[in-house]
Amino acid sequence: MEKIVVTVLGAFLLILVCATFTGVFVMWLWDFAVTAVFGLPEIRFVHAWALTALCGILFNTRVSTK
Repeated sequence: MEKIVVTVLGAFLLILVCATFTGVFVMWLWDFAVTAVFGLPEIRFVHAWALTALCGILFNTRVSTK
């Protein structure tokens, strides 16, 4: 039972770290490129994460093997 709890917490932590890294990377990339090219305002972490999630939904490239 303890091993399952540790595995679930480890997986949750890994997902949290990956989501944070992705959000920070998108925020940095937006602030670096888009503000300079198009003059749009900088975005915050939450907006960067939401933009990543939206792109994942709209441009889902997973291929089903069914």
